[in-house]
Amino acid sequence: MILQKIRSMCTWIDHQTCDELCKSDSYWYGHCAGWDGMDFSCKCFDYNPPLSGDRCKEKQKKCEKMCIKQGLEGGFCYPQRDNDLRTNRTACDCFKALPPQLRRKRSLIENDGKFRLRVQ
Repeated sequence: MILQKIRSMCTWIDHQTCDELCKSDSYWYGHCAGWDGMDFSCKCFDYNPPLSGDRCKEKQKKCEKMCIKQGLEGGFCYPQRDNDLRTNRTACDCFKALPPQLRRKRSLIENDGKFRLRVQ
């Protein structure tokens, strides 16, 4: 008898976790592509040209620290157009606070480039 992994649907918190991971890696947004109870995968999407997440790679840590100082769990940098429609500006935004019961139940573990969701 061969046991197959059953892929379950991602939950709201799985999608939010993937979105935050993708934004932290200078992508526009992301969502959970699949979860089997132990491992999940994220799909990240690039910014639409002429915007590019490359402008934020150096600024991600600064944005994260700024949000942590405000008592939040972190943040991210994102590119934006200025009034002349050029793309030379960046800004920071903070991740939305999760209710404590959701924060305690699941934590993310990175292992060899794969992300696993641990249910506590």
